[in-house]
Amino acid sequence: MRFQWLLIIPFFCLLTACSSSQVHWRDISSNAVQASAAEEPLSLCRELYKDEAQIYQCEVEMSALLRARQQCEKDTDPSYCVLMAEYTWRHYKDHVLEDSPDIKQAGNYPVMCGYKENQITPCSLTK
Repeated sequence: MRFQWLLIIPFFCLLTACSSSQVHWRDISSNAVQASAAEEPLSLCRELYKDEAQIYQCEVEMSALLRARQQCEKDTDPSYCVLMAEYTWRHYKDHVLEDSPDIKQAGNYPVMCGYKENQITPCSLTK
C-alpha cells in the first residue's frame, strides 16, 4: 500500500505542471521566430492560448523575448545573451517590479551584453 503513493506523487506533479497558468520563454521561443517575421508578432499568443490571462501574459513575455533577441544581435554570442536576458527578465519581474509586468515594461527592461567577455554593459550602448 505504501508503494502506491509513490506512483501517485509523480502523476500529481504532472497534472500540476500541465495546469500551470505561467507562460515561459521556452514555451514561446520556437514560435517567436515566426512571430518576429510576422506583421503582428503578439497575435501569435492568441493562437497559442485561449485564456485571456494567459494571452496577456504571453504578449508580455513575447515582448520581452523579442526585445532580448533584437538587443542581443549586437552581442558576440547572441544565443547566450538571450539566455542571460531571460534570467535578467525573471529577476527584474520578481525583485524590481512591484506589480505584474506589462508590455511597456517588457519593452524597456535592461538587456545586457558582454557576459562572455566579462564586460557587461547595456546592449543599447553596445556598437
